[in-house]
Amino acid sequence: MDLDRRAFLAALAAAGAGAALPRAVSALSPGNQPHFSSLAGRSLIFDSFGAPELGVLGHGGRGVLNGRGLTAVHVGLASQSFAAARGALAEWERRFRRQPGELVKILAAEDIERSGNQGRLGILLGFANAACIDDNVDNLYALYASGARAIQLADESRELPQNACNDASNAELSDFGVGVVETMNELGMVVDLSLCGEATSRYGIQISRKPPAFTHASCRALHAHRRAKSDELLRAIAERGGMIGIHPGDDQSSEEHLDHITHAINVAGVDHVGIASSSGASSPRSRVSFLTLALGLERRRYRSEDIEKLLGENWNCYLREAL
Repeated sequence: MDLDRRAFLAALAAAGAGAALPRAVSALSPGNQPHFSSLAGRSLIFDSFGAPELGVLGHGGRGVLNGRGLTAVHVGLASQSFAAARGALAEWERRFRRQPGELVKILAAEDIERSGNQGRLGILLGFANAACIDDNVDNLYALYASGARAIQLADESRELPQNACNDASNAELSDFGVGVVETMNELGMVVDLSLCGEATSRYGIQISRKPPAFTHASCRALHAHRRAKSDELLRAIAERGGMIGIHPGDDQSSEEHLDHITHAINVAGVDHVGIASSSGASSPRSRVSFLTLALGLERRRYRSEDIEKLLGENWNCYLREAL
């Protein structure tokens, strides 16, 4: 992308459309902006779990997603059956065909770079629970052929093939669940363990041949929430080459969001951490500002190369291995 520093900051500023920026940020002038010259022209912004309203893009233009200045976003679709999942994918396929100059369907990591270079918004389609396969591993092939590239193996209620964060049994994967993970690995789909319990997350990390991910997570060491991940899990997924998308929580400030990002970096390493705007498909649409986070990371003395990784390059590298 041929952006100069001011254009880059303008794009990042759009990344929290409607969000109120801190006064110190909104008052920045070109003469006193922090140093982002090393980022200009090559930064990729990937939201690892966005929850846009499905109707947002249906009225021409890119709607609020474009207004957030993103390069690409992982959209976690909620679906309670295979038939409903096929219908949701078909709806998005019609949208791609109506808006070819504005949207790119992400089927491989190269599509993310293509969307950025062409000024279009990349959409990586996934599902927020495994109910979309109707307990039939073969249905994964049809979903993959229709464009799905990620599946969250559990939501907050127990969903086969895995046990979720609210499930007291917190058992390991069943034989069926192992088969699901193996088939996802074979096809090239992200194994998303975001809302799996502690034991099931650990086992999923262990058996997945390709690196799994927490597309939206927070750190239990800072907030003892049932959906948060322990330091043990953060280290384990990083050791397998996986990724952690840190979300802002339901009521966190930007500084608290930054605290979780910083903690995840300290535990898992800067190469395995990214940013998610939503904590779940049922959450209110996030008002995360990637500009605010980028400036906050700069104030915390992160190098510009590392900020670039956190904004999206880490996910781009990860998806080259996972897809």
